[in-house]
Amino acid sequence: MGPRATSCSIGPRRICRGVRTLDSHGSDDPGHWNGGIAGDIFDIGWNTFLTTSRPNFMQRGTPCHYSYFHDNVSRVSSRRPAAIR
Repeated sequence: MGPRATSCSIGPRRICRGVRTLDSHGSDDPGHWNGGIAGDIFDIGWNTFLTTSRPNFMQRGTPCHYSYFHDNVSRVSSRRPAAIR
């Protein structure tokens, strides 16, 4: 996650606030990190995303292998119809 993407509390319950909950940024466009290579494998499963105000996962580049978003519970707002971008 980028330093400005989220802020999370530390403790038994991790609560994140920001523009997205999970972020896989790319290697292009320094400062914004959109496009290019975005890591190797992302396996995002068995989570509950409570926010409705922002995407839960944002893929901002191309992973070397794959991103797998599965077995998650996500609330979806009528204003923002996608949990993943």
